[in-house]
Amino acid sequence: MLEYLENEEKRDNQTSENFVQKINQKLSEIQNRLDKLLEGYLNGLINEEDYKRKKEELIEQKIALKSEKEMAEKKKFQSWIEPTRNFIKTAFSIQKIVSGKSFKEIRQIVEKVGTNHTISNKKVAWNWQPPYDFLASFLASPASGRGEPKEFSRPKNLTFPIWWAM
Repeated sequence: MLEYLENEEKRDNQTSENFVQKINQKLSEIQNRLDKLLEGYLNGLINEEDYKRKKEELIEQKIALKSEKEMAEKKKFQSWIEPTRNFIKTAFSIQKIVSGKSFKEIRQIVEKVGTNHTISNKKVAWNWQPPYDFLASFLASPASGRGEPKEFSRPKNLTFPIWWAM
């Protein structure tokens, strides 16, 4: 799964770089046209009215392209890949931590994935934070099939799930 995310990230970066490169090329062409337009005006080949009108058009195009370029660069930093990678790494680390039975590491994971922690009747409970609420409901879904209490299957407030058992 992490390999797939790496490939997607490379593909997204390449697509973004190609898009930005095309925009930079168009910006360069517009700048060249503006320079030629200015030369034509200074040499008296173009009257002032036509010069101002065409210059305004080219500047509007340039502003629009710069805006597109800025949006593409922002989009690059708002990728879905990094949050997904963090989710997967946390999910894998949960299994490793639980099998090691390190209370400190278990506490750190529970703090990361849940809120409203409570201890009652020797059971630990918490409310799951997104996207871990999906993971909790997925892991707890076969709880009734294992003959366990139905409370294990509540994604909002799973109590002492099997994979946190000591």
